[in-house]
Amino acid sequence: MPEKVAVDILDIDVPPSLPDEERPPEPEATPESGTWQKGRLLAAGLITLLVFSAGGYVLWTHLAVPTPAIEAPTGPGPAAATGTGVPAASVPVRATEMEGFVVDMQDEKGNPRVVLCGIALDVEGRQASVPDRDAQFRRIIYEALRGRKVESLMTSAGRNAVKEEIRELLAKATGAAEIRDVYFTKFVVV
Repeated sequence: MPEKVAVDILDIDVPPSLPDEERPPEPEATPESGTWQKGRLLAAGLITLLVFSAGGYVLWTHLAVPTPAIEAPTGPGPAAATGTGVPAASVPVRATEMEGFVVDMQDEKGNPRVVLCGIALDVEGRQASVPDRDAQFRRIIYEALRGRKVESLMTSAGRNAVKEEIRELLAKATGAAEIRDVYFTKFVVV
């Protein structure tokens, strides 16, 4: 038959828990620690403001500077390169800038592309007629860019060809050869 086993039970005295009123208060956040957190937050905000202000200043001063007037080269530089032997004129060139051309195009695969460009026109003599014909000139330039393939505009030779085409079309529109040259002030294919 089964035997009986004696079991000793340990009696552990557990002190009765204290009611909530008698418990010692837990350490609360002191006013000094809240001030310290506000101070750190304020310092971080000021540093962020300083960094963004400095970045804005740099961008404003470097990107918002107007472009200086284009001057004709002096000395034998271009004349020697062409072999004509005639020195270049030292008279400053008057350039009229036309900014903000955005031309929507497609490449050979049909993917949409955008050409962003700005143009400066080297105008001879009667410069007052250029602003009067601004809309007509913009239309001619837009159509000349639109008539090209995107791939040809990505090469230097292609850009030079379109500049020459624009110069010829503008000379036809004015009825005289008062447009001496065309310069791209900005040219980006996206």
